[in-house]
Amino acid sequence: MTGTYPLVYVEWIDSRSVGRGWVVSENVESAPMTCHSVGWIYKDLEYSIILVPHFAENPEQCNGGLEIPKCAITKQVDLKIQKAPRSKKIVVKSE
Repeated sequence: MTGTYPLVYVEWIDSRSVGRGWVVSENVESAPMTCHSVGWIYKDLEYSIILVPHFAENPEQCNGGLEIPKCAITKQVDLKIQKAPRSKKIVVKSE
């Protein structure tokens, strides 16, 4: 099932609140936070992607989907799953 969707690593800048309630404007500070996510691109929309990290045996069920605006993405790397030689371990490599 997951083979039908691209597996990717994504770095993106998150939005955040600059204070609780009313704040004095001179006390407003900026501190962008870079987030790191890995998952399958379930939907590639015009302005965003929906990244899903978990699929069930039933391919119609997924959990933990996250919509990330494309303008917030700073890096995206395609990943490939392959089995390691003579091992049952799964290795994830960037392409």
